[in-house]
Amino acid sequence: MTADRRPHSPSRSLSWSAETEIHLFDAMTGYKPVGVNKHFQMLMILERFCSRVQQDVPAAAIWERLNQLYDMSALDDLEALPFPNSQTEFDLPADEFETLMAARLRRADQTAEQHRDEPRRRRARDDTGSSSTREKRRSDAGDSVRRAPKRAARDSAGKAASPASTPTAKRTRRI
Repeated sequence: MTADRRPHSPSRSLSWSAETEIHLFDAMTGYKPVGVNKHFQMLMILERFCSRVQQDVPAAAIWERLNQLYDMSALDDLEALPFPNSQTEFDLPADEFETLMAARLRRADQTAEQHRDEPRRRRARDDTGSSSTREKRRSDAGDSVRRAPKRAARDSAGKAASPASTPTAKRTRRI
């Protein structure tokens, strides 16, 4: 037997009678579907309510019924936040932290100046290098490509094989 998973329309899924409303209010005991955690609270209410009426009811049906019975937006506005949510201006006391703040500003200025001057220093360093130094850098870069590190051959158990059993391939050097 396959369960019908089509979305239910809230009005057709449940006929609200006095008995189902009692089950709803009983399921709401200890849970308030208002405030910051209203959706988590609704999950708990929904689980209890569905087990009491022994029917799969969508949460939208319960939200719709609660909106008919109560002004949920007004109740949501009245609910106090569980944490302070006011913004205030804050400054460190200057007499205690003035030297630390000044040192921090100096470091920030020096760092910004270093980052601004970095491309100039790099260009100046590259321009002052001799031609032999530049040629050596180029040849070193080419050698690193040609001289790839040898990788140890591994046997079927994953252990490194002995150098005697490792096949060596001939390498040709292009000039």
